[in-house]
Amino acid sequence: MKERIYALEKNLGMLRQIDLGDEEEFRFVDVSIYRLIASVRTIRCWSDYGQFNERRLSLCLDGKQDNIKLNGITIFYVVKDILKFYLSRNGCHHNFTINWQIDNGDIYEQSFSLYCEADDNLLPHIVYAILLISEVKNEEMVQIYWDMLTNGSFPINNTIGKNLDDANNLRKIIDKIVQEYPFTEKFFQDGMKNVTCFLKKEIDKIELH
Repeated sequence: MKERIYALEKNLGMLRQIDLGDEEEFRFVDVSIYRLIASVRTIRCWSDYGQFNERRLSLCLDGKQDNIKLNGITIFYVVKDILKFYLSRNGCHHNFTINWQIDNGDIYEQSFSLYCEADDNLLPHIVYAILLISEVKNEEMVQIYWDMLTNGSFPINNTIGKNLDDANNLRKIIDKIVQEYPFTEKFFQDGMKNVTCFLKKEIDKIELH
C-alpha cells in the first residue's frame, strides 16, 4: 500500500495542509521549502458502525524523521489517527493520538478529537496540539484546554468561577504560543470565540435566576 505525503504551509496566521502525492510522485517534489512533512499509511477497517480509516502519520521535521523535542517535552514522531466519515453531517471525525514524554521520564498517550468538514485539517491540528502540550505540560489540563478550544466545552462539574479561571489561564498560554508561533493565531482566536460563547451563556443563566 502506497503512502500519501502531506506538508504544511503557513498562510495568513494559520497552517494549511497540502497533498504532495504518493511515494512515487513525492520523488519529484522540492521538500526543502517545507518544515514539516508527514507520510501517511492508511488501513481501511470495518466495524458494526461501518467503515473507518486507521492511519499512521510519520512526522518529518526539517528533513529528519525523529522524535521532536520542544520546550522540555519529547513528542514521538508517529501519530495514530482514527478517521470516521459522517455522510449525514457532511463531515468527518478524527481521533488522533500523540505520545509524549516529559524530561523527567513520565510518558503519556493522549487522544484528541476533531470534527471538521474536510479531511485536510488534520496535520495543522496535530501541530496545534503539540504546541499546547509543550506549553501546558499537564495531561489533564491539555485535554481540558483542547475541549474548550475545539468544542467550547468545560468539565461538567466545574463552577462558573473555575471556568472563568480556566479561560483566563488559557488566554495567557495562548498569548505565549501565538507570540512565538504567529501561524497559530487563527486557530486559537476561533477557539477562544467558542470559549467566550459558552461562558456568556452560563453567565446569562445566572442573571435569569
